[in-house]
Amino acid sequence: MLNVEDGPWDKFDNDVDAILRLQNILLQAAEGTRGGEIDLEYQALRKALTNEKRYAKLIPSFLKTNRDLDSLWAFFKSFAGQWEPRRKHVRDSLVQILDLAEKPPSNFDIRLSNPQSTETQEATWTGAATARARMYAVRTYVPVALAALESLIDSLEVPKSNGGPQLDEHVAALENLRLLHAALGSLLDAADDGLLYEDIQGGLAVEIARYAKRAARELKNDPIKYVVSGLILSTLSAAGVDGLAAYMSGVALNIKRQSRPR
Repeated sequence: MLNVEDGPWDKFDNDVDAILRLQNILLQAAEGTRGGEIDLEYQALRKALTNEKRYAKLIPSFLKTNRDLDSLWAFFKSFAGQWEPRRKHVRDSLVQILDLAEKPPSNFDIRLSNPQSTETQEATWTGAATARARMYAVRTYVPVALAALESLIDSLEVPKSNGGPQLDEHVAALENLRLLHAALGSLLDAADDGLLYEDIQGGLAVEIARYAKRAARELKNDPIKYVVSGLILSTLSAAGVDGLAAYMSGVALNIKRQSRPR
């Protein structure tokens, strides 16, 4: 397990959580965020990852050579003039490390590497073998998922009636829901820019599925199972992992609705 130095940041339960946090920092850095606490957290996560032999062969060169976010910003500016290619590069560079950190069960395998043919791969992640059908699937499912996400985020952001702080699971769920919203927005942008195939191949579907699962896990005891179920089904179907979508939807539907005071 990654040995991340203690600091003002949260402790990580497992390698996947730590690597996803590092990826989130890198995505922010690709847009120019640097300095302060986030820089120290980047340095701690980078050190932990580069010291872990398990991931040694998969660490991207820009992580090895840039010890802080100031130097990383110089790399990102030279890599591309716009932030979206930089963000895509971050996802592309970490997808194999994330796959190694959290290998899904074989019947839920959503990795899309080494396709036998373009048509076969396209059918794998959307159930559609043509570019037109693939585009239709994304543009049909993703807006539904985004609308459900926005409604869910709004409901979780409403202050508690007793004035108390938000539950820990709600805080964690909100973080994952916002990340999921951003990833789905990137999926739609990729469709509009004609880069859908490249972004899915680069690991965006894997990222979407992870955030969706994490949000559902945090919300499993809330009386909003039908919203969560619709969200998971729409999101993961759009990402092309229909078997996983059906499984997670079934989990959400089997959660008992909590009784509300009258």
